[in-house]
Amino acid sequence: MAYFSNGSEGGAWTAANCEVCWHDRNEDCPIWALHLDYNYAQCGKTSKAKLLKAILSSLVPMDGLFAGPCRLKATVDIVGQLKLLDAQQEGGG
Repeated sequence: MAYFSNGSEGGAWTAANCEVCWHDRNEDCPIWALHLDYNYAQCGKTSKAKLLKAILSSLVPMDGLFAGPCRLKATVDIVGQLKLLDAQQEGGG
């Protein structure tokens, strides 16, 4: 679950993750939308809250006290690196 202690911290995270990710090209990232819609709902002790916390935490895990990198962006970055390597191998032999 992404937790930000203030707007500056949240802004820095979105700049490093959302603003450079293909999935947020129209400012409609599904990961960010889930966090905005369900952030407070996952704070309870109900089965639904526990499930929401597990889902949100799997998408944006905490790294100590701070939100870690978005897993969707990390996946996009890895795929991009693989495509670059493939292109280099095809062109360079």
